[in-house]
Amino acid sequence: PPTRRAPCRSLRQREEGRPMIKVYLKYTDGGDSVIQGIRRVSRPGLRRYMGYEKMPRPLGGAGIAIVSTSQGVLTGSKARQNKVGGEILCEVW
Repeated sequence: PPTRRAPCRSLRQREEGRPMIKVYLKYTDGGDSVIQGIRRVSRPGLRRYMGYEKMPRPLGGAGIAIVSTSQGVLTGSKARQNKVGGEILCEVW
């Protein structure tokens, strides 16, 4: 016997009510990407947590760390300012 399927919902309906992060990419006048590299730090098999005192500063402060905290997703510098630690998601430089 054929199985019944739930009616398909459009992508717009599924995403209603969910928070969304928009990323805008920046390029130089020559057309090169401003982002030179990105490194995933925390992963499903090995989560990386840091207190605000030991928050990483990629490339000596020239890059940023993206951190998931109890106050939401913040940059490493914002997490240090708010004195909150969390899971280091990635580093961008």
